[in-house]
Amino acid sequence: MRQEVMDKWSRLRGRYGFATRIPVRVEQLASPDHFTRYDAWATLADVLVGEAAWFSASGPALGMILDTVADAPEPDLPLLIAGEVLGGGRLRWLWDAERVDPPRDVSERALDHRDSLVRWLADGRAGAGAAMVLAMLVPADPALRPVLEACIFSSAPAAVRASAVLGLCRAGASAPPWLLALSGDAEQPPLVRGAAALARARLEATPLAALAGGLADWLAWEPEGDERLPWFDIVRTDRPPFGFDAGLPEGPARAAWEVNRLRGPGGIDELVCVVNDLLPATDSPGVATQAARILIEAEGWRRYSAEQIVDPTELPSREQEAMRALARCDLALPGGGYGLAPSGPCRRRWIGLEPPGPLERPHQTADGRTVPLWRAWWEWQKDSDEPMPEMTLSAHDRWEAWVQGSASYDFWVPSMDLVEEELARVPHDDELFGRIARLADEFAARARAARRCREIWLLRGEAGALLLLPVVRAGRPIDSSWDDLVPVLIEPQGREILSAVPAPRREAILHRFVAARQDPGAMAAVASLRDLAPPERSGE
Repeated sequence: MRQEVMDKWSRLRGRYGFATRIPVRVEQLASPDHFTRYDAWATLADVLVGEAAWFSASGPALGMILDTVADAPEPDLPLLIAGEVLGGGRLRWLWDAERVDPPRDVSERALDHRDSLVRWLADGRAGAGAAMVLAMLVPADPALRPVLEACIFSSAPAAVRASAVLGLCRAGASAPPWLLALSGDAEQPPLVRGAAALARARLEATPLAALAGGLADWLAWEPEGDERLPWFDIVRTDRPPFGFDAGLPEGPARAAWEVNRLRGPGGIDELVCVVNDLLPATDSPGVATQAARILIEAEGWRRYSAEQIVDPTELPSREQEAMRALARCDLALPGGGYGLAPSGPCRRRWIGLEPPGPLERPHQTADGRTVPLWRAWWEWQKDSDEPMPEMTLSAHDRWEAWVQGSASYDFWVPSMDLVEEELARVPHDDELFGRIARLADEFAARARAARRCREIWLLRGEAGALLLLPVVRAGRPIDSSWDDLVPVLIEPQGREILSAVPAPRREAILHRFVAARQDPGAMAAVASLRDLAPPERSGE
């Protein structure tokens, strides 16, 4: 029997030739092993998905793929592949100016599973993918349109309903009569309203500013659990428009980008204007993160490294405007990077929205240039073995410059000996403790913002020591809101600071540090402090 199967598939062709390995790969979509499933998924996408192309293996493979859905640990995976096979790599109206429908023999293989696909619409894990596949089949079976429309206005999960909206509004379609009302219906889930607004942006000439609320709903979406919306979270045969390594969610931003690109000349500029207006008003981590991705792509900031900070005065006015919009939103890339300083008061000082601190004041370099002190200091450390350039600062400003430079501008503090030297230099008076409170509140807010955005931001250990050792040595308490700033250090100063924190809070401090860093140096520091906190979690 196995030989008969091999003989059958040896007569079929995929993208690269013989299709004899396809049955094995399809079976692996239902494997209990996560890596096996994803390897099979990637392979099938490669051999079965062409650019507006179908192969003799497309139909038979599609039938087998849909047969695996019921038993697959992740049913959306075979459905994603099924959608791409149906669409010949061009299934999403988001990407294409024209809709391309599959050959009849391919769509008939999927229609053999019509009843199962309709039943899966009520499934939170398979429903969004099922809606996508059914939408692809509407040209072959128009009776599926009312089925999907009923799903949109049902109690199905929001991702399923949004998938049905996107599927029925693919390229080449006219805007359905219910689309306008749906995009403004406050009773609908935000994701459904957002999908409707995105569809209107694709199918109508409505100014994007009029759809700003719906665009915010769309960008705000953050998947929960296994929730997935296949119209953008899917393999493509060409290079996607975004290629970040910052770990940011890319789906909603990528979809909004492509829809507006397809609106014609000026579409991206229109999107940038709307995003610039959304950022200052949002308290949504999703909107802030996705809007930041759009601006990074639009302004070409991928030319900067993930850690690099630029002098904004050297940039064109349009880029400065985008950076000011990001500076008004503390949830937009809290840790900075791609040219941006970290969010909060530091970014606002850096861009000129707040009065400068010690590091943002102008400084005359040895070669006669006038630049912010942070830039001069950064250039000095890059080219010199000395930790700091010659400068005239008060003792308090000098201390603040070291703390803020290490925390925000990527300076290096070479040793704990320098920390002690700087602490001996600055008076431990009310002026210092006032600055400590201000900076600690700023950094703690940055850490909380990063956590809300699913990012990791850690204050460097030396900066934490400079900041908190005066508090500990003065016998003052470390406020619980500053726990994110407590340094985990193998040096004696680390033990000195952690010992000053009430015991019930120490475990959480070590646990957060372990979750953020897994390198040997970090593990050694935690091990040296384990006796100060229960080891069950801190040593995991």
